[in-house]
Amino acid sequence: MLERVAAAVAGAVPGLDAGGARLLVTEAASRRGALRQLDRHLAAFPGALASGSSDAPKAVIALAGLLAGAGYRGIGVAACLACGRPGELPHRSGDGRLCRNCYRRRRQEPCRRCGRTRPVHARTAAGPLCSTCSAALQPSRPCGACGQDGPVRAWRPDGSAVCRSCYRAPERPCARCGRLAVTYALLAEGPACGSCCGRPLRRCGGCGLDRPVRLRAAAGQPDLCGRCAARPLAACAACGQQGRCDTRDGPPVCMICRTWPAHACRSCGQDRPVMAWWPVGPVCGACCQQIRASPANCPRCGRHQVLLADGPGGARTCGPSAARHAGPSRPGHPGPAPARPGRLQRRKQPAIGHRLAHRAARRQAPGRTGRDSPPPGAHPRPA
Repeated sequence: MLERVAAAVAGAVPGLDAGGARLLVTEAASRRGALRQLDRHLAAFPGALASGSSDAPKAVIALAGLLAGAGYRGIGVAACLACGRPGELPHRSGDGRLCRNCYRRRRQEPCRRCGRTRPVHARTAAGPLCSTCSAALQPSRPCGACGQDGPVRAWRPDGSAVCRSCYRAPERPCARCGRLAVTYALLAEGPACGSCCGRPLRRCGGCGLDRPVRLRAAAGQPDLCGRCAARPLAACAACGQQGRCDTRDGPPVCMICRTWPAHACRSCGQDRPVMAWWPVGPVCGACCQQIRASPANCPRCGRHQVLLADGPGGARTCGPSAARHAGPSRPGHPGPAPARPGRLQRRKQPAIGHRLAHRAARRQAPGRTGRDSPPPGAHPRPA
């Protein structure tokens, strides 16, 4: 049966061989009876992996998620029937499946004890109970750690109870990193901590960075991270390029134009996002790389440097020469702050000069009674 299912999956997914299909099918159909459900569903619906329908067994949905996570195209990932988000869909409802949150919202009923309409946490002979009332009706026991009465969270080997505040989850060595931490999940290689069970980093199809995937690839849509999944695909109103744009402030603007506003480049003259503000003015990214890659001899200082400022007669000069002979080049920029008078002279004075001047000033202070005693009402300061 495993070979038959693997052959069907390999034939339905382009670029997948029989060996890779066998491994993915074994991982998706790990529970008892899941392989039989997968075999029957794929035989009845050959295009189930590309449809993305949530009206399918859990093994089919898990296999589609593994294929999409591995980067195979043309795979439809099932989404929740209520919220439309892909993920684990453990509950069936009508002609589809629901995630845990939507299933809890649909199971809201008036609580028998408090009367509020909330998700049902427990059912008694009198009626349904919410989570708050169910916890309040639990028998209270004195905690063996703090001594206060409260609901029991766990029991010790000696028979004493432990409340929720004093309970600490047991720690075990993580099978991946080896640290002693609280077990977050039980994997095939053993218990794993929360740091090792996070979402894996994959290449985002929107920004091109290695980030945790928020929206998996489906129906020609690449994997998207959280930031790119929240931005629509549109043409930027500033540069005209097609990409993920931000529409919070009105027209769609891509992240490059939003981060670096467009100005007239002083090198090429086109309105482009500013990469650097040089003494010559705003410079775009392409011109910035071109100028940095072609240094020359400065006509003022004669050194071989990058020429990024306007000089006499239309010639380009280096930055240090422009700072010595020119004022602020950026509109509204205050320019370099002038040096405070006397600061350089104070720094050049030797330490012994400071001490002698300080002692002379203290001796000449009015109201002194001794050579080293401070004036009345003043706090002594170290020399």
